[in-house]
Amino acid sequence: MIYLKAFIAGFASTLFFHQGVLWLLYAGGISPRAPWNMTPVPPLNAPAVISLALASFSSVEVVSS
Repeated sequence: MIYLKAFIAGFASTLFFHQGVLWLLYAGGISPRAPWNMTPVPPLNAPAVISLALASFSSVEVVSS
């Protein structure tokens, strides 16, 4: 169950925080890269932002108390 929570936290944080900050930078003219990139990427042809959010779980460290 703890891994599911970690996956959901990593997925949601990528969509809201990572892409949200990228949107602020893009809106402010600081970054030329638009947020929430929907370009399909291989091998599943999923949108790039979803692929990034799925890969974010690999960077979450699960610490049990």
